[in-house]
Amino acid sequence: MKYLFHFLTIYKKEVHINQVVGMKFKRVGWAKKSVIVQINKGFNFRIANFHPEQIYNGLIDFAAKYEIPISNPELFNFREIK
Repeated sequence: MKYLFHFLTIYKKEVHINQVVGMKFKRVGWAKKSVIVQINKGFNFRIANFHPEQIYNGLIDFAAKYEIPISNPELFNFREIK
């Protein structure tokens, strides 16, 4: 995780697989997608506005591969807005 301000790194943190407790898939606004990654110790972080769209599928595959619990992935399939 890295926070940038005009190409200047303000905060940077590495998260290992064994620290991830779960992933919550949500919508931000009407057409934007986001994922809240829950961490065992520390702050949860959000990934929003996926570009390209394949990142969403990659996150679900990543969670399945490492047996990370996920919630609400079917929410995005309800009404896909293009």
